[in-house]
Parts: sequence; C-alpha cells; structure tokens
Amino acid sequence: MEAGLIDQDFDCLRPFLCLFEALIDGSCPNFNGRVPAYLQRFVDTVKLNISYYKWMEVIFEFIFKIVGKYQHVREWFYANEASWKFLIDWVGSNQRHPGGAQNQGVYLFKQQSRNNMPGYDPLSGRSAIAAAYRVRKLQELVAKQVTDTKNEPDLDRLDMQDFKFLLGDSVSIYDRKRDDADQYRVITVLDEMVSLESFDLDGSNKKTTRWQKCDTDKLLFGDTYFNLQRTQARKEILVQRQQQRAAGYQQRPDESMQQDQYQRQHGTSTNTANNDLSEYGSSEEDQGDMLA
Repeated sequence: MEAGLIDQDFDCLRPFLCLFEALIDGSCPNFNGRVPAYLQRFVDTVKLNISYYKWMEVIFEFIFKIVGKYQHVREWFYANEASWKFLIDWVGSNQRHPGGAQNQGVYLFKQQSRNNMPGYDPLSGRSAIAAAYRVRKLQELVAKQVTDTKNEPDLDRLDMQDFKFLLGDSVSIYDRKRDDADQYRVITVLDEMVSLESFDLDGSNKKTTRWQKCDTDKLLFGDTYFNLQRTQARKEILVQRQQQRAAGYQQRPDESMQQDQYQRQHGTSTNTANNDLSEYGSSEEDQGDMLA
C-alpha cells in the first residue's frame, strides 16, 4: 500500500487509500492496536510527496474524510499536531496550482511529461476556492472542532455496494436518451435493490412504483441531477451573453459608418446619432442582465 502511494499519481491513489482506510477504520480487532503506527507512517509518506500538487489535493480530501468519519482517527490528529503541521505550511505556500511549471519545488503531476500539457490556468478560480476550503478545514482540525461525519455517505464507496439508501430518501432516475430525470422516493430497501415510488401522478392519477438496482450510475441521490442541470444552464446562459456582447462590439464600428453616411445624406446631428447608439447598447446590456 505504501509503495502504491509513493509510485502512483493522483488519479491512481483511490484503491490504495481505500485499503488504508480498511486498516484504520477500527472494524478489525487485530489491527486496532496498530492504528496509531499506521497513521504516523501514512503522514510520513505524505511528507515525502509534498512536491506534487494534484497528489496532495487528493490526500487532503482523504484526510478530511477520515478525521470526520472516525473518532479514534480524529483524536490521533488532535494529539499529534506536530506530526502533520507541515500540511499547514504547505497550504499557505500553495494557494494556487502551479500550472505546467515548477512553483517553489512543487509540480502539478508526478510524471514530468504531464506537466508540459497545456490547459491549466494558475489563476483559475477553482484552485483559489479549493485552497480556501483546505485552510478552513485545517483551522477546524487545529481548533479540535472537526464535525462528525460518520453518518454521511462515503463518496469513495458509492460503487462498492457499501452505500445503502434509507426509507424516505429522495432519488432521481436519469434517462440518458431523453436527457431528463424523474424523482422518486425510496419505500423498500433490500441488499442490492430498492423499491421506488414516483413523486408525480400518472395518467390514472396514481403514483407509480418500480424496482431499481442500487449498483447503477443512473440512480442519483436527491436532487443531484437537477442541480447539475441548473449549473449547465447557467453556463450556457453566460456563454450566450458573452457571445451577444462580443457580436455587439463587432457590429458597432460598422453601424457608426452607416450613421455617418446617413447624417451626410439627411443632415442628422452627430449627437442624435450617438444617443441612438448609446440607447442600443443599454438595451443590449439590459437583455444580458435579464439573462443573468
């Protein structure tokens, strides 16, 4: 497991982290006495890999998960701040990802060939938001005020048939052909199947029921599908707004020339023409604001 964490890049860490979690989750009496040593060895391994930004991002998410999920892990971190204090320094020095270049000894990927790939903007808003999130979570850890998350779904295990729906849960069934989803409520839970009841009435003015396998990517928890659709719609509106404004800026020089010709032919004042163009621009801005 340790060799896997050292050798693999960020996108191949998950199996090794899941294995490590199985060792420290407290479910096996044979391993419980070794958990403190496992945690210390894990932190030491992390310290050897602080030069890789994406790798560290995955590790931070894993650490925040296990300290919230397991009380004995949380207590170990509370009592051994000196062992992981370097994480605080790393976050302070890496508020934004380094892009393809080296940033104070920190690379984006472990494989140097991947560091030369284009498409990573070191000034992107995503990296700044993620850094602020890590700062807040570390502050909670230092203050010993980490929220207990043992009852929350574990995203690392959603495809391992370990996640169980509860009676009354709201779910969405995603239809890829229609690119649409219908909402249901869980009314019966078995090991690998759930019985669902629709929120909406059918043509007979009754609610429909269906059985659905849990191990499928079209079964989404809660309003996940609709939240994703709202985000996509927002992006499309913003792109449309930017395109409209760009088209407006390109058209205005041509319109100015047309207005000048009209003035020479009909004697229209320059001020009147400029006012007309100003009103046109304001109208377009107003339309953009309405779209937003």
